[in-house]
Amino acid sequence: MELLFSARDRREVEVLDAELGALPDRQISRGTLVAGRGALLALAARGSPGHHRVSPPDAIIAACDAEHGCAVLHYDARFDRLAEVLDFPSVWIMPRGTADR
Repeated sequence: MELLFSARDRREVEVLDAELGALPDRQISRGTLVAGRGALLALAARGSPGHHRVSPPDAIIAACDAEHGCAVLHYDARFDRLAEVLDFPSVWIMPRGTADR
């Protein structure tokens, strides 16, 4: 949904939606939600102020991918923090700091 949100126009939304429709679905279980919450608590326990501040949807995505043995493709350092406490590969889609160029 974030990709659809970032689309610039109707045509781009349609193209992205078709591409996303080809991806396999992954179920979000109660265990996924528990793991996402646990990730936030584990990050907070590390002591750095604000280190736990990742969005709940990002924590759920990371927990779901960890549960299903998938990598998270992203352009967001929060997933690197989540990978510190959840077992999933955090893969940048392009080098950090280059998207605005």
